[in-house]
Amino acid sequence: FFKQKTAYEIASCLVGSEMCIRDSSGTTFTTIPEVTEVSGLSETVELVEVTHFASTAKEYVAGLADGSEITITCNFLPGNAPQQEMISGTHSGKGTTNNYQFVCTDGTSTDTLTFAAVNIGYEIAPSLDSQNQITYTIKVTGAITIAHS
Repeated sequence: FFKQKTAYEIASCLVGSEMCIRDSSGTTFTTIPEVTEVSGLSETVELVEVTHFASTAKEYVAGLADGSEITITCNFLPGNAPQQEMISGTHSGKGTTNNYQFVCTDGTSTDTLTFAAVNIGYEIAPSLDSQNQITYTIKVTGAITIAHS
């Protein structure tokens, strides 16, 4: 198997962006507060080799898309509900799946990426000189949908 990046790998937004998590009741997306960085939001397509004896060169077909591992870094806010939802999703090896949205705008148009992801880890980085940080790691499961508006 070979991995090939799809045409869209999400780049930095020119004006603003917002990362949201769907609450545990599953009805509303809530902004994850004080996000300072989102990295790794992408999708790859496995290439499946289908070369046969009559082939004149190697041949491939597209396999299934595979979402990436994403890291989300925030200023840590102890007791904040969306941040605690992400912590509890990985605590004690739960590895729960949540729905997420990443909203990105350039001031004229907006892209909203919606996807499910498994919470696979978090790391709290205490600091004496600045805001404490928390970095969450999630793994996309299933398709990423993109809505343009």
